[in-house]
Amino acid sequence: MTRDILIGLDAGTSVIKAVAFDLAGQQLAVAGVKNRYHSAPNGAATQDMAQTWQLAAQMLFQLSEMIPDLASRARAMGVTAQGDGTWLIDADGTPVGEAMLWLDSRAGADARRITGSDQHDRIYRATATGVNLCQMRAQLPWLRRTAPEMLGKAAHALHCKEWLYYCLTGETVADVSEAVLNFGDIRTRAYSDDVIAALDLQELRHLLPPIIDGSKTAHRLSPGAAAETGLPAGLPICLGYMDIVTSGIATGLCDAATRPGLSILGSTGVHTRYAANVDEIVQNPDKTGYTVALADGAFGQVQTNMAAAINIDWIAGIAGDVLTSAATRQSHPIFCAISMRWWPMPGPAP
Repeated sequence: MTRDILIGLDAGTSVIKAVAFDLAGQQLAVAGVKNRYHSAPNGAATQDMAQTWQLAAQMLFQLSEMIPDLASRARAMGVTAQGDGTWLIDADGTPVGEAMLWLDSRAGADARRITGSDQHDRIYRATATGVNLCQMRAQLPWLRRTAPEMLGKAAHALHCKEWLYYCLTGETVADVSEAVLNFGDIRTRAYSDDVIAALDLQELRHLLPPIIDGSKTAHRLSPGAAAETGLPAGLPICLGYMDIVTSGIATGLCDAATRPGLSILGSTGVHTRYAANVDEIVQNPDKTGYTVALADGAFGQVQTNMAAAINIDWIAGIAGDVLTSAATRQSHPIFCAISMRWWPMPGPAP
């Protein structure tokens, strides 16, 4: 039987999805389930790591039921997930507590300490990424300060997709895109001892797994994970980049000729530009945004708005005001397509 199906797994904060495509890019089947996380008044936002894996495995198994010959036709699978956060496991691969998500705000003081230090410029110049309270490099100091016993049990600090990759393959690795923006140097695309020292995290360096680039390195689906997912043992598994730039790749972000850029308006607003190499990276005086390593020495530069949905309300309100001022009465639904361009809009944006 021809190996002609590619599988994608995406574990979002609120939904976990598995999808199958043929080699022409046609979607054959998709499965999805609501994910759950816990929040608290102190700013905590955590997720049960075992539950996330169980739901992901269930979605893959459901996909195999939708396509009865999926196991014999599957060629490879790619894995991505929500970005940022801190997912700790011990030496046996057992979760150490619940994962801290990107929504978790408890590391705010630690992020402010970094941005207020004389090391901030050094960190930004190396990573080309602003410090954010949702990042592992802010959450690890918070854990060291408030939960040292939990951190002491940990052998590896992962992100969500890396946790799922471990569950699928048994390999403990770090994705190049998130490893470099947290602790690395964009020029070497490797961990930077200078950055780790500037973050005052030398004694936690052992928690950072070896970096791999999923466009060049893959591992195999383990027999145990094969039994849970219904997929064949030995299936090549590729570790994808950070979820928002993975979306950009799918929409043509890396077309060096047209350089289309990408804007996503949802609960989070994401605006991404393509840099073909390190020399095209643009750093800004405010030291903001993410610079995410991609394949072939390229990067995606990302600026985010964590409350983008209110901008949709804002522009819808402007449209309503225009119709009202023109005394327009419509007897049929109005459909509006918004083209994202850089132009001044009337009225103040929220």
